[in-house]
Amino acid sequence: MEFTAEYKKKVKSAEEAIGLIRSGMRLTIPLCCGLPQTLISALIEQKDRLKDVEIVSGLQIKYPFLEDGLQDSFSYRTWQCAPNIRHLVAEGTVK
Repeated sequence: MEFTAEYKKKVKSAEEAIGLIRSGMRLTIPLCCGLPQTLISALIEQKDRLKDVEIVSGLQIKYPFLEDGLQDSFSYRTWQCAPNIRHLVAEGTVK
């Protein structure tokens, strides 16, 4: 099979890709400016379907998955604690 045909079969929209995620899964996302904003937006849009999804990453520029009202759907684990989330680490919201 030609490479481009195989590739086209695998390409998915953000909504389709996030639709493959199930409650209880762990996601590792890129750091800083590598944050896949379209995928994260699609993930948050499906918050009502998802519970206890753990997001693992390092330093981020934005933390949209830590907004109020998303705690039942998403948790965050990091190996780099930025000043703007240190209070969440102290509270135990971020691990």
